[in-house]
Amino acid sequence: MVGNEWSQVHRSPAGLGGCNTQAVHIQLAHGADLDAHCAQARAAGAEILEEPADQFYGDRVYRARDPEGHVWTVGGHGPRHDASRMGRSRRGGDPGRLVR
Repeated sequence: MVGNEWSQVHRSPAGLGGCNTQAVHIQLAHGADLDAHCAQARAAGAEILEEPADQFYGDRVYRARDPEGHVWTVGGHGPRHDASRMGRSRRGGDPGRLVR
């Protein structure tokens, strides 16, 4: 659960000078409308930190900060993954070897 402060050991970024202590990512179901999700988050009071954008690995992603200060990354699968572009993040294009 991500929420507001409710005990001495459960703090929100609002009470920590804006610092986040976790990373939250939501991956939407195939076919979900990421842009509509972003618009709904904005309408609910989220500050959009990065507008929806296509990523080289095939997903579409945006980042938002909720009213409590938690930063969320939301992604959705694009229409297809482009294997030729995937090699950019891997050594020699070998799908079994990630770049460290």
